Amino acid sequence: MRPIVDAEVTEVVAPGSEGELGVLPLHVTFLGGLKPGVLSYTSGGARKRVVIGGGYAEVRQDAVTILADEAQLP
Repeated sequence: MRPIVDAEVTEVVAPGSEGELGVLPLHVTFLGGLKPGVLSYTSGGARKRVVIGGGYAEVRQDAVTILADEAQLP
């Protein structure tokens, strides 16, 4: 396992197992499953994307950690 992205971001949108998951600053603590799809994030004012093959998202304080089964940059 290796990091694909390590960045300061202002927003993360991920394909949650129960629907799209959006995370903004000061989001409550959260742990949930992800389904395969496109994860997007905003960094430096630019929207970026990563294709993931499912996994888990953890939101804690000011950090979002995505543990994906597979991940590929476009």
